[in-house]
Formats: sequence, structure tokens, C-alpha cells
Amino acid sequence: MDGAGNFGFADQIQSLRWVNDNAAAFGGDPDNVTVFGESAGGMATCALMTSPAAQGLVDKAAIMSGSCALAFPAGSIYPGVPEQRPYVSLAENESVGSDVAQQLGCTGSGVVDCLRALPVDALVANGEYFSDVLAYGTDLLPEDPRQAVENGAALPVPVFSGGNRAEQNSFVGGALLADPSAVTAQSYPTLLADAFGGNAGRVADLYPLQGFSSAAVAWASATTDAGWSCPTYRNNRALAAQAPVYSYEFADTGTADVSGVGASGVPQDAAHATDIPYFFDLDGHDVLKTPAQHDLARTMIAYLTSFAHTGTPEADGAPEWPRTTVTDTPVLQFVSGDISVIDADAEHHCDFWNALTR
Repeated sequence: MDGAGNFGFADQIQSLRWVNDNAAAFGGDPDNVTVFGESAGGMATCALMTSPAAQGLVDKAAIMSGSCALAFPAGSIYPGVPEQRPYVSLAENESVGSDVAQQLGCTGSGVVDCLRALPVDALVANGEYFSDVLAYGTDLLPEDPRQAVENGAALPVPVFSGGNRAEQNSFVGGALLADPSAVTAQSYPTLLADAFGGNAGRVADLYPLQGFSSAAVAWASATTDAGWSCPTYRNNRALAAQAPVYSYEFADTGTADVSGVGASGVPQDAAHATDIPYFFDLDGHDVLKTPAQHDLARTMIAYLTSFAHTGTPEADGAPEWPRTTVTDTPVLQFVSGDISVIDADAEHHCDFWNALTR
């Protein structure tokens, strides 16, 4: 089927065509369009930078908790779930869809009509299998976006890119809410072995149980570094070969429990999605708790809007943001009352994780 695997992505590109055609009518500039995405939206934004169909439609990109290089180790999204990436080949994408359709009793040439005729509840019950991954080897994504970035094939536009210091706390907390025995001191070695194979012992040495408040925090720390932080900054350096790149890390604590995992016992820290209330009200409500958090939010918004206007993130009274290069990743870390440049590669043990990916 034409467009298979990327119908939602095709909608995003079509929306950008609409913006290009109509921005001037609203007082906008069709030659100064910033695409901004968080989580799956960030992964789609990064993929957009590698799509031939996006040529001339994107002038800047803000990628938040969603890099082309993300690779979630086995068991990190949920115990027992295989290793995952945001992008898969078209053949793999179609195979997953066909398998689920068959389980729902839909086969043959009428499979799509059969699925459309099913009750919504039947589809929702299998929603976890219809993942938000994008398919490459298609007209919209000819190449795996990670490979395209590494090959210098991404759009040469300014990029604002980073993530949260403790992304995995949300996912590990969610797993514990579903099953309190999902991550324990007893299961930790098995989780490491399933995720990292022959390197499990080296990972255990770098993330020893005695170095953390719990096995869940040790597991979350290891998988944050392996799956999120280090791939993001590695991807940023590759993008920096083509255009200006600005790397950040959100690390504020005491944030709202946006994922609802606070009861799990895993500290909220700067978990996945905890940065969203600093940019937007949620369900019409400001959920920030302190004046310092509001000050930080204003500064983060100023950096992002400045970037959207000019391609350079700046904020009055805030530190100058150094650019990422192909060899160095100075990361501007956002913490209430203390915005500063850090060596995120060192803090997340990226020399170790980057060596494992080679």
C-alpha cells in the first residue's frame, strides 16, 4: 500500500506544506518555520530532517527527548519488551501489522476493510503493537534516520536538541506500578544480562546497586544513559557537521508528577515529560510549584522562542549558549536558580556507551 508505515508522518509533512502556503496570510513567514516536537514528536521532528519531502519546508528544528539515534535496551520500556528504536524497516513494520491483523481475524486482500470494521475496543486492546515507530525504506524516509544523520544527509538547518536527566524514571516507575517485582535487587542482574548481553558485568560495575537508592534507580540510570542521553548527544554532534546545533539537558527536580508514577517509589527527578509544564499549561492549568520554577520556565521559553525567531537561543540575564561541534558537546543544563554548561557526556558515562555501539 502506498505510504504504508508512515501515514501519520505524511500528515505532518502535509501540514507543513499548508503552513508554507498560508503563513503569510496570518502574518507569518513561510521561510522561517520551526518544527518543535517532544518525545514521539521529537523523534518525528528528527526524522523530518531526513525526509526528501521536507526540503524547503523546515528552517529550524527543536528536538526534545526524541533523537534519531535513540535505542531503548531490551526491557527498558517494560520488562520483557525487546530492544526498540523509533524507526524500523518497512518490511518489519508491515510484518508487525500483518501479525496483529491476523490475530484479530483479518487476512487477505480485504485486511484493511476488515480492521476498519472492527469495534474500537478490539483495536485499542492491541494498541501497544501498533507502535508509533516510523518506517524507512519508503518514499518519505528512504534511509534509516539515524544513518541519514550520520551520513550527513539531514537538512542543514539550526537545531535545538536535548532531553531530561532522568528520562527512564517515568518508564521504570510505570513498570513498578504495574508489577512491584518488576525491578528488584534480585532481578537486576537478569535485566542487565537481557539488555546488554556479554557487557552486563561491565554495566553492573559502572552502575552498582550500592551506588543507588534502589535497584529501580540503578536500572533507570543505566538505561537513561544507554538509550537516551548518550545517543542524543552523539546525534547532535553528527548534526553539527551540517548546521548550528545547541544541546541542552532539563534537570529540574520537584516537578509535577505528570506521568502519574510518583506512587511507585522511584524518585520523580527530571523524568520523561517533566519539562512539558515549563513550556505549556497542562489541561489549562499551570502545574509549576515555585517562583524559581516559574523563573526557569520563562528563561527556557525565551531561549526557545529566540531560537525560533533567529536560529540562536538567547535569553536576557541568562548564560550564553555555546554551540555543539562535531567533537564537543557543551550542554546547557536547566535547573531552577542554576542554569549552567555541563559535561553531559561525562555525567552520563557516554565514553562507555558510545564504545559499545561501535
